[in-house]
Amino acid sequence: MNRSLVVTGTDTDAGKTLVSAAILGQYSSVFSDLNYYKPVQTGYPNDDDAATVAKLSGCSRVIRGLQFKEPLSPHRAAELENREIDVDRLLADTEQLSQTGRLLIEGAGGLFVPLNRSTLFIDFFERINCPVVIVARSGLGTINHTLLSVEALRSRNIKIAAIAFMGPPNHDNIETIRQFTNVSILGPIQFQDFENGPPVIDVDKILFRYFE
Repeated sequence: MNRSLVVTGTDTDAGKTLVSAAILGQYSSVFSDLNYYKPVQTGYPNDDDAATVAKLSGCSRVIRGLQFKEPLSPHRAAELENREIDVDRLLADTEQLSQTGRLLIEGAGGLFVPLNRSTLFIDFFERINCPVVIVARSGLGTINHTLLSVEALRSRNIKIAAIAFMGPPNHDNIETIRQFTNVSILGPIQFQDFENGPPVIDVDKILFRYFE
């Protein structure tokens, strides 16, 4: 798909939703057809990433996909409702949405989170063929988690647009990851950075070319 980006994380609660809000807040005024899309949401309605993104970004152009009640991996949350995620249908829905405008697509958890008993999120990302922004924590453990995520994406020939860091500044962790991956860096940002509206996370407009 053209003019679309995926936001994934090194693991659950890495900060994908905040990064998505920051990106949407920065670029929604530049691209009037840019929409945020959450293909699968678990833990709904207590967890509603689309609502959070709309609130923090100041942009109401959010699209919800499948929703499941239990705050579990999508495959298991679906099973507990006697459902199974049809990945082909999910791909078709995503493709159809991409025909009407630009998409910022947020995954659930990390790359190896199952959508069903035979398909992982990384399989879905490979098939939609969009560049990926990896969201990583800035603190201890992030080097290992981030390098593993980069390796996994590169093994599938999935383009990495940038690595976005969440949390307090940690120069050495960020610089070490930059040196080992040679990937563009965004952030770091923290939740309090949204107090006066969405922060400009992409200072150098690294992501602009993926949307234009």
